[in-house]
Amino acid sequence: MFRHIRGAVIGAAISLIPLVVVLEIADGMIKGIVDRYVEISSFHLQVRLPVLTDKESPEEFVEKIRSMENVRMAFPYTEGNGILYSSGGRTGITVRGIPDNVYSQDEGFSRYISVSEGEFSLSEKDSIIISRETAALLKVGCGDTVKLLTAKQVPGRQMLLRPTKFTVRGIYTSGYQELDMLSAFITSEYGEKLFADPDRRMIAVKTDNAYSSSLYTVASDIRHLSIGTRAYTWEALNDTLVTTMGTTRKFLIFIMILILGVASINISSSMIMIVISKKQDIAVLKSMGASDSDISAIFILQGFFIGAAAAFIGLALGIFAALNINEIIDMLESVLNMLLQRDFRLSETGYYLERIPVELSLPKLAGCGALAILFSVVASWLPARHAGRIRPVEIFRKH
Repeated sequence: MFRHIRGAVIGAAISLIPLVVVLEIADGMIKGIVDRYVEISSFHLQVRLPVLTDKESPEEFVEKIRSMENVRMAFPYTEGNGILYSSGGRTGITVRGIPDNVYSQDEGFSRYISVSEGEFSLSEKDSIIISRETAALLKVGCGDTVKLLTAKQVPGRQMLLRPTKFTVRGIYTSGYQELDMLSAFITSEYGEKLFADPDRRMIAVKTDNAYSSSLYTVASDIRHLSIGTRAYTWEALNDTLVTTMGTTRKFLIFIMILILGVASINISSSMIMIVISKKQDIAVLKSMGASDSDISAIFILQGFFIGAAAAFIGLALGIFAALNINEIIDMLESVLNMLLQRDFRLSETGYYLERIPVELSLPKLAGCGALAILFSVVASWLPARHAGRIRPVEIFRKH
C-alpha cells in the first residue's frame, strides 16, 4: 500500500513543479517587460498637446500637470522615426528628444537604464544615447559619429530627406533587447528641430503608481485642462503587447494544469490498487457496522492527504526551481554547449529579458496547492465509491 501511496505523491508533486515555475516566472517576466515599456517608452501617461492660444505656452501647460494630485513628474518630449547609420551599418530607430535631467530626476527611468559605456548625458547639442544592440549593429562606441536620416513633409513639395550628424555620448541597456533596438535619445532642442510636427510634441507624465486607479483620474483631469487635449494611458498605448503576453500566460498555465490533471489519474490508479488490496479489511469493517459512506470517506480522506503531501513537496521544489531559474538555465546551457560543441541558448534574449525576474505570490501559490489537493480528492472519489459498495458476504465467500 505504501508503495502505491508513495508513487501517487511523487507523481502529483512532480506535476505541480512546472505549474508553480511557469506561474511565478510568467508573472515576473510580463511585469518586467511591461515595467520597462511604462518607464522608458510609453511612460505612465502620454499627453498630446492641444492647439494652445496665444496666451498659453507649452511650459505653462506642463506646470499645470505637475501641480496635479498624484502626478510625480511631467516633461515635454518629441518622438519620431528615422534611419540611424554609420560606416559599419544602419538600422531603423525610434528617436525621443527628452530633457537632459530626466535620467537624474526620474527614478523609474534610471532604474531600467543601465549605462554600459560613457554616460547618459544630453548636455551637448549633438548628443545621442543608443542601446548596446544598436551600437553593435552600427559598430560604433562612445565618441563615434553616427547620422540620423529623417523625413520631413514640405507643403507643395516632395518629401525632404535630411541627414543629421550626432556623437554617441552613452551606450545603455534596459535588459530587454526588443525595446533597446527601437529606442535612442537625443536632446529636446534637436527633437523639436527634427520632428516639428505638432502630433509628435507630447508630454510624458509619471504618476505615483502606474497600476492604480488614480492613473485614470489624472488622465481625466488632464483632458479637462484644455479643449482638444488627449491623454493616453500606458495600457492603451501597449494594448497589443499586454494582450499577447496575457494570452500566452493563460495558455501556458492551462497546459500545466492539464499536466497536473493527468497526474491525478495516477492517484486514481493507486487508490484502486489500495482498494483491491484492502478488500478483506473493508469487509471486516462493514461487518462491524461501518456504512458505505464511512468506507468511502476513509479513502477520500486518504486522497486528501496524498494531495496535501504532494502539494507540500511540489510547492517546495517549485519555489526552489523558480527562485533559481536563472542559475538552472545557465547550468543547462553550459552542459548542452559542452555536449553539442556549439553555442546553444535555452532563452533567446532577443525576445525575453536577459535575466528572468521572479515574483512569489502567496495567494497564487496557495491556489496551486489547493488545486493539487482538489484534483487528488476528485481522483479518489471513484475508487472510494467502489470501496463503499463492496459487500462483505462476497469477500468472505471468496476468502
